[in-house]
Amino acid sequence: MKTAYRSSAALLASVLLTSCVVSFASTTQLVREAAPEPAALTGADAYWQLLRYSAIGLHRSGTDGGERVVNFLDQSLRGFGLEPQIEPFDFPQFVPRTVALQLDDGSDVKVFPYWYSGRTGSDGVRAPLVDVGSGTQAEFDAAKVSGRIVLAGTPLQLRAFMPTLPAVMKRAQAAGALGVVAATTNAPGNLIVAANADSAAGLCGLPVLFVGAEDGARLRAMSGRIVRFTLDAELRGGQSANVVATIPGKSTDTLVIGTPTNGWFTSASERGAGVGVLLTLARHYAARRAEAGAAPDKTLVFVFSGGHEVGYLGLERYIEAHPEVIAKTYTYVHLGAGVAGRYYFQQPDGAITAAPIADPSRFLFVSENPLLQQMVSKHQLSSGLMPAQSILPSVLNPGEQQRMYARGVPIISISGTTLFFHTEADTADTSSAELLDPAVRFYASVIDDLLAADPAEVLRNNKLAVGYAKPVPAPACVVPGVQGAR
Repeated sequence: MKTAYRSSAALLASVLLTSCVVSFASTTQLVREAAPEPAALTGADAYWQLLRYSAIGLHRSGTDGGERVVNFLDQSLRGFGLEPQIEPFDFPQFVPRTVALQLDDGSDVKVFPYWYSGRTGSDGVRAPLVDVGSGTQAEFDAAKVSGRIVLAGTPLQLRAFMPTLPAVMKRAQAAGALGVVAATTNAPGNLIVAANADSAAGLCGLPVLFVGAEDGARLRAMSGRIVRFTLDAELRGGQSANVVATIPGKSTDTLVIGTPTNGWFTSASERGAGVGVLLTLARHYAARRAEAGAAPDKTLVFVFSGGHEVGYLGLERYIEAHPEVIAKTYTYVHLGAGVAGRYYFQQPDGAITAAPIADPSRFLFVSENPLLQQMVSKHQLSSGLMPAQSILPSVLNPGEQQRMYARGVPIISISGTTLFFHTEADTADTSSAELLDPAVRFYASVIDDLLAADPAEVLRNNKLAVGYAKPVPAPACVVPGVQGAR
């Protein structure tokens, strides 16, 4: 069943009344208290938009929450005097029905499924749990795995990636295991970290359930006990959408500015910060056009892309649908994850402390383009965008921005994580107006310079980056040639 995207004032009103609990106050209360002056190009404006986004609740692609995000963006952009286009696209949607890990005493362990991993059927599988440590080949060889449920520690890298999980899944499959329980060993407390998955790869390998670090340690002490492991899910046709707003310029030279809009949970600092800043920028440039009474010199396109957590789908779909725009695009400006997430760090005793600065894992990705490198350095200093480490896309280039880079389009992007990345704890209090303010100033200054720049000169300076650009690899199962249990 496909989602019907519709603009509705009543729907948006109901969304903004949805309570999403954060520290000391509900998001609804924060929304009421934090409204800035209209069209203010400030962090307060961006945080107001973040709160509205967070109030929607879950933002997963293909769900009612995903639809509410589209309608929220559509109505917001129309309120700025723009005429957004909703561009739906299809994708294979993984829909969990029953997800559970039950111990032999009847108690349940909190779990979260790995989207597009295998399925057990509605009855699940009942088998002994076997601890394989961190899941090395030697640990698998030393354990009796066949016909059992594997428990493996899967440490996070850069708080976003699980580099050992594919190998654990392959080894478990080869050894005859029935399923995998993956414990994120270095996540805070008992928070479960969700992993992005590629919907285009189809169902892959054994069914996998994620658990938090504390439950992982508890389960390790229960190795050998019988558990019931259930991941029953449906694979069906789903639909997400991009929301695109264009300010036509006097020329067709185009500057595209984009951010993903979907995520696993509330995703406030992960996705909400980028959404908030991009809405603030869209309102600012729409107001500037209205005040000038004339089109800007260049064309501006704002792309709010869907389908992020299920294969970075949105920006790729936009590129495929608009080759004529991409041919005229002289820079892509990206607002990635963690544009302005608060820095939290964990003490040796497990206590979590919040610092009044942005998380230092934030990176600045700028094409190997001398003109853009100089521009970004200037505005990083003038805007106070600190901390933010610069890294070349030819060295590391995560997320949707790689789609533009692969096609030779110059890119400028901020992307990072926080301690609560991809967890239920990424709520509205993980960012703030003060943290967002430098990001708003940075992006607005960069865009102003790009609008004043000679597009031909920007592209002439991009020859080195074009040489590094490579096609994005096609999706592949983490367990090649193996389909999960039906």
